[in-house]
Amino acid sequence: MPPYCTFRPQTTDDVNDTATPHDPPAPGPEPNATLVAVAGALVAATLLIGLVTLLPGSNLAGRAATPPDPGPVAEAAEAWLAALAARDEDELTRLSTGDREAVAAGLDAFVAALDVRSMRFEAGEALRAEDRGRVPFTAELDLAGLGTWRYSGHLNLVRTGALDGDGVGETGTEWLVRWSPAALHPALGEEGAALGRERAWPERAPLLAADGTPISGTDSAASVVVRNHVVGSVGELDEEAAAALGEPYLPGDRAGRSALQRALERRLAGRPGGAVLLLAGDAPPITLHRFPAEVPEPVTTTIDLRVQAAAEAALGGERAASLVAVEAGTGAVRAVVSRPTAGFNRAVLGRYPPGSTFKVVTTAALLRSGVTPEQVVPCPATTTVGGRRVSNAGSTGHGDVPFRVAFSESCNTTFVELAAELGAEELVAAAESFGFNHGDPTGLGGPGGSFPEPASVVEQVMAAIGQGRVETSPLHLASVAAAVAGGGWNPPTFVTGQPPAVEAQLAPLDPATMLTLGALMVDAVETGTGTSARIPGQVVAGKTGTAEFGTAVPPRTHAWFIGFRGDLAFAVVVEDAGFGGAVAAPIARDFLSRL
Repeated sequence: MPPYCTFRPQTTDDVNDTATPHDPPAPGPEPNATLVAVAGALVAATLLIGLVTLLPGSNLAGRAATPPDPGPVAEAAEAWLAALAARDEDELTRLSTGDREAVAAGLDAFVAALDVRSMRFEAGEALRAEDRGRVPFTAELDLAGLGTWRYSGHLNLVRTGALDGDGVGETGTEWLVRWSPAALHPALGEEGAALGRERAWPERAPLLAADGTPISGTDSAASVVVRNHVVGSVGELDEEAAAALGEPYLPGDRAGRSALQRALERRLAGRPGGAVLLLAGDAPPITLHRFPAEVPEPVTTTIDLRVQAAAEAALGGERAASLVAVEAGTGAVRAVVSRPTAGFNRAVLGRYPPGSTFKVVTTAALLRSGVTPEQVVPCPATTTVGGRRVSNAGSTGHGDVPFRVAFSESCNTTFVELAAELGAEELVAAAESFGFNHGDPTGLGGPGGSFPEPASVVEQVMAAIGQGRVETSPLHLASVAAAVAGGGWNPPTFVTGQPPAVEAQLAPLDPATMLTLGALMVDAVETGTGTSARIPGQVVAGKTGTAEFGTAVPPRTHAWFIGFRGDLAFAVVVEDAGFGGAVAAPIARDFLSRL
C-alpha cells in the first residue's frame, strides 16, 4: 500500500492540543495553618500527577480524567459515509464543512474519473479529543468494466462550535466532516492530484476445428460457410447489448454477436485488465491498484473440415437448404451447411415440420407397443381417422403389406391408423426419448425439437407423420438419425469436452428397438423411397420426408432426407422443393460419396 494510505495509532494530541481549565473552588471559611499545610501538600501532589499524565508515553495517561465520548463522532462519520454511498450531494453538504458546489464537484469528478457504479463503506473505531475527531474507514468501489477496488481512508471531523475559533470552551454539539477531496481518497490530499483509470481487453482467443486448425480470426482456414454459420461474428456493443451481457462489458467493447462467438463469449474473450491511477501534473502516473486481465481460452470445436467440405460441395448452390452431419454415439457436430450463405443459420435455427422423417420416432413407439416388422398391415391409398382424410404421397396404395414395407414405402395411411391405437403419452414418451421437448441442446439459441402433447385423435395421427404442431431443426433431425445409429440419443454439441446444454438425462433407447429401426432404414434406401441415396457396395440407412407447409392447395412441401452410414449421421432439407426422395436423397448420396 502506498505511504499515503497508511495510518498510525492516533492519540489525543493528534486531534486537540489544548486542555480545558478546571473551575476554581468555591470560597469558604479561612483555613488554619495546619489545614493550609496539608492542603498545600495535596495540591502539589495533584499537580505532579497532572504533569505526569500529560507527558507523552506516560503509562498514567488518560487515568486522570474520563476521555470525551467518541459516539457522536462515529455517528456523524457513519451518516456521512452512508450519504456518500448513496451519492446524496445535499446530505453530504449538510454533513460537511464544505459548500454544496465544492462537495458536488469533488464527488462528480471522483465518480466520473473511475466510472464508479456503486460504493460501500465501513467505518472503523472513532477517536475524539474534545472538539475534533478522526474516523478511519474501508471502501469498496465497483468500477464499471473492471471490478471491485478496496482501499482505506479516514475522515477528520470538527464540532460546529469550534469552526470559528480554537474550540476551547465552545459549546457546539453538531459534528461535521472537514470537506476536502482527501475525504474520498487520502491520495487526493496533494495539490493538483486526481484519480484516473485504464482498461484493455486481451487478444481474443481463436476457435479451432477438431484437428486444431484455426477457424476464426485472420488466419482462419475455414470456409465462409463455417465462418458465417458456425464461428459467427464479433462486433461493437451498443448500450443495450452491453447491458444484456453484464459485467465486465461496456458500450464500445467488442463481443461475439452470433453462433459460437456469442455462445462462447466469456471463454474466447477472457476479462479486461486495468488499473486505478494517481495523476499529478506532468509526473508519471502512479498505480494505486491493478486489475489483472483474465487470459482468454482457445476453444476446440467438433467441426471436421473434411466432412464440412464434402457437405458444402454436396449442397451446392444458394437455394434455401441445409445439411448437418453428427457423429453417432457422441452427438459431436461434424459439419453444418446453411444456404444461402448470407442468410440465417437454417441448419441450427430453422423450424420445420419433419414430415415422414418423424416416422422413425413413431416406429419406435409402435415397436414398443408390439408391432413387428413382418406384421401385415393395410396400406390403402387413402384413409379417414377421426374425420380427417389422409392420403399417401401421390395417392398410391400398396394393399396389405408387412410393416417393414409400409415403413420403406412411407405409407401415411398405415401410420395414422396404427398411431390412432396408441396412447398420446406413448407418442410423447417416444419423441422425448429422441430429444424432443428438451429445448436448445447447443446453447446457440436453436429450437431443438418440439412435440406438443396431442389434444385430439386427429392431432395425434397427424403428429405421428410429422405434421400438425411438430417442429424441428435440421440439426435435431440429424441427432435423431444418430440416435438410431448409436443406440441412444445424445444432445448435439459443437465444443469438444463441453457438457451439453440439455439437462435432461435420457435413458438409453432399447438396443433391440434401435437395431430393428436401423434395419428398416436400410430397407428404405435399398428398396423404398430412399433409393436415390443408395451407394453400391455400401450400407446406407435413411428415411425420406415430404413435409407439407402453408395453406396452398395442393400444399407446398419441404424435401427431407435423414440417415447414417457407419457412425456418421446426417439430415438434409431443401425448402419448398417437393419430394424428399427425389430432391434431398440425391444430395445425401453426393455427400457420402465425397467422404
